[in-house]
Amino acid sequence: MSPSVTSLCHKRPPPVPLSPISMPFPKPQSRASARRAKARHKASVIASVRRQIAQRDTTCRVCGKAFGWGEQTPEMHELTSRAALRGKPPEEIFTPENCVLLHRSCHRDVTEHRVTLAPVHLDRGATGDLVSERRQTHG
Repeated sequence: MSPSVTSLCHKRPPPVPLSPISMPFPKPQSRASARRAKARHKASVIASVRRQIAQRDTTCRVCGKAFGWGEQTPEMHELTSRAALRGKPPEEIFTPENCVLLHRSCHRDVTEHRVTLAPVHLDRGATGDLVSERRQTHG
């Protein structure tokens, strides 16, 4: 038996589920979800800058030797520390002007203040020449 024309005309359409976007007051993003999204964004910015400086810095900016394995592994270092730039977006912290590639051992020396690393021209930052100076140990 086929349905009559009148029964087809008076049939209600199925209810449309409300999506968070179509709701009058959409459900806010959870804190954990927002934290994960922020971490993913920061990681993508760092990866992008790391690729750029890997093309620019083919040798360690402290000792000038080629990269390799172990203590010769390249690590990214920020000239202006992340602590000094706290609260700024990752795009302002991780820039080719603020980041350099160093050997793992040279990076350790810089972060432990045995070697100072500074740009020659402040306006060019790490894209220009750098001056590295080993501190004198007293002892």
